[in-house]
Amino acid sequence: MKKATLAIAMLTLLSFGAAQAQTHFSLRLGGAFPMGKFADASANFSTGNLNWGLYDNSKKGGAGIGVTLGGNFKYDIASVKGLGVIASLDLMYNTLNSDIDDYFEEQVDATESNTREYSVTTPKYINIPVMVGLGYTYEATPALGLFAEVAIGANIRMITKAEENDYFTTTQYEKITTSEYNTATTFAWRIGGGLMLNSKYTIGVDYYSLGMAKAEGTTYTEINGVEGTNPPNFKAGKITPTILTLRLGINF
Repeated sequence: MKKATLAIAMLTLLSFGAAQAQTHFSLRLGGAFPMGKFADASANFSTGNLNWGLYDNSKKGGAGIGVTLGGNFKYDIASVKGLGVIASLDLMYNTLNSDIDDYFEEQVDATESNTREYSVTTPKYINIPVMVGLGYTYEATPALGLFAEVAIGANIRMITKAEENDYFTTTQYEKITTSEYNTATTFAWRIGGGLMLNSKYTIGVDYYSLGMAKAEGTTYTEINGVEGTNPPNFKAGKITPTILTLRLGINF
């Protein structure tokens, strides 16, 4: 967590200087499109410790298209028109891709019966990059401008829990297997730019490289409401979230 703490401290220091400089704030909302191996999945899946690349060291994440919401501060550098220091905080949410979801839906349909209830909850990816960097804005006309940004910082990566629930109605036997993933903090960077309309609205594209970290955690097994002792830890393959965002923004 040291990298995340450093990035947050940098944001705090910049906020103290805001009163002494002209500042701009923008709110941005749009799509989060996984790139490269973060979007790929292995051909073999399994329940329990869900496998779509995490457990074969292929570094595949199996992420699907998601959404992103973020805020961006810019503090003008008075000596250079259009140039400023930026600080950003983003939230990115990605489910697993449709191939994986379809596979588990088929597994559920094939397993369920009149005497058996079966369900699988697949995990989701949450990435929270906190960054500082430089931004440049060029206003060609009052109605149209261009902007570019580059930043570095830390990414907080979370994976929501995966769960397999198996229940036999005739014997009232229920087994719940839950995999909980550890939070990881990694070095991250982004680069991007776009159009500014009437100095108020933006259309932007950004590429985020959010660092590599293992998917690891603990698996808990509960049978008829009684949780097993000494739940095992697992260490899975590494994931490198790379995400392209397409966002609309509004400047305040």
